[in-house]
Amino acid sequence: MDDFSNLATSATLLGRLHDLNDREAWGELAERYTAPIHAWCKRHGLSDFDADDATQEILLALRRRFRTPFQYDAQKGFRNYLKRAARNAVIDAQKKLCRRDRGSGDTAAHRRLAEVPDAEGLDAALEQLFRQHELEAAMAAVELRSPKCMNAFRLVVLDNVPVADAAKQLDMTQNAIYKAVHDARAKIRAEIERLDSC
Repeated sequence: MDDFSNLATSATLLGRLHDLNDREAWGELAERYTAPIHAWCKRHGLSDFDADDATQEILLALRRRFRTPFQYDAQKGFRNYLKRAARNAVIDAQKKLCRRDRGSGDTAAHRRLAEVPDAEGLDAALEQLFRQHELEAAMAAVELRSPKCMNAFRLVVLDNVPVADAAKQLDMTQNAIYKAVHDARAKIRAEIERLDSC
């Protein structure tokens, strides 16, 4: 997965986006969302080129949306708006591909239409992708504050290294490894909660 420093979108950033000339705010938004949107588009059958186009369409749609006052609603959430925009962009891209293939005389157009996921499936896939990036962002934040805990966590949890071997590699006792893994889990959970509350 692509590195994703912070998935949460603050209300402050959303407010700054009303100034279409605030390049820093728009750059920050693009940095947060371009990679997961592009990856999600590719997972749903778009080529790199078409995923690039769909991602640009989504970002342009956001710029059009922010020309009018955008009232942040924590109940609806910015990601829900973004998921709808992404779903529509992928469906539009698939329809363009189908129109392009119609004249070719093969069944590619029919196959592409059949492969377009339903709206619920797209929402679930995008939510899963956001959650994955959120987890990665949380782990990166914890690693900055507690690298020793995260080294133990990566070895034992992610790489499935036995605790005894991890203890030798990190020159720690087995009890210290267990404690570090426990602490890393708690810190990751707390960081995810912090990201979700932004």
